[in-house]
Amino acid sequence: MNKALYDSEGYPLRSEKELWHDYLFLTKEIHKSLDGQEGEMLLELLNQREELQKRIEAEQEKIVQQDPATPFFLKTEEGKKFFYDIKALNDQITIKLRQQSNKLQQHNEVSRAYEGANVSMAGMHMDRQR
Repeated sequence: MNKALYDSEGYPLRSEKELWHDYLFLTKEIHKSLDGQEGEMLLELLNQREELQKRIEAEQEKIVQQDPATPFFLKTEEGKKFFYDIKALNDQITIKLRQQSNKLQQHNEVSRAYEGANVSMAGMHMDRQR
């Protein structure tokens, strides 16, 4: 393995721009996975995106150390478009997660209501038989 092709964490060397491309890709995959019932896949994608964010931050620190005048990718016109695309997807993801959370909460409340009704009705039925 040629160590010059990998960073200190063992990842292939990638530019900040390439990392942001990967970040957008993962964000799109997260958005898609919310439509299915793939909970484990969603968590894995979120973990990968979190790791990628750390790599982007490390790359940005390296850029500042090498040449503080070099602008970050998100400051460029192309980078700004990426930022707005990512933000729009994140907003959609947030809305979907809230909707799913509300559905689960409503489902749990209905389940608890029926559980309580069944117990008390069963008890009432037994009381009448005595």
